[in-house]
Amino acid sequence: VLDWSRIPAAETYRLRFYTARGDLVLERQVGETALVLSRAALAGPETGSRVFAQVLALDSLQQPLARSDLVEVPATAP
Repeated sequence: VLDWSRIPAAETYRLRFYTARGDLVLERQVGETALVLSRAALAGPETGSRVFAQVLALDSLQQPLARSDLVEVPATAP
């Protein structure tokens, strides 16, 4: 489970997952402040590669209100 703090005026949150080289692996958009996603769904080109997540808070026009730093997704995530 990935979770983050609510941002006032945010309608949705866009999560982007990247490899250590900066390649986009997966993108999801949700209305909640949590996402359940298996670590296997984030497998990059190399098995066991490091994956990083970033959350963007979006307003009703899909414009960014805030952006998180890139955070490594633990390899032990379910």
